[in-house]
Amino acid sequence: MIRIRFIYLIRQAANSVLVKLAVIASLLGLVSLWVSVKNIYHNAPALSDLTGFLGYSTNAFLHTGLAVKVTVIALLYLGWLLGLDILKNNRRLISKIRLIKYQ
Repeated sequence: MIRIRFIYLIRQAANSVLVKLAVIASLLGLVSLWVSVKNIYHNAPALSDLTGFLGYSTNAFLHTGLAVKVTVIALLYLGWLLGLDILKNNRRLISKIRLIKYQ
């Protein structure tokens, strides 16, 4: 029975939001070793200037190294998956609340 519980726990951990958050945090730490986040923050235009900010971000992405590009793309992908998981979990929670409410 212990083996079955262990396998169940591993399966739940592999699909959890926490694992995705841990991978995102480690990738952000890795990028911070390669890139000076402080200088990027000071050189970037304000978010209120959306076209300037998007142009700056695109230019910075195109003129960076391959390792940073791959890491940023991986971060965007994991962020997308994390967002989908959060939406899926909220839908389940909302449907459970509705079921309890109408009973």
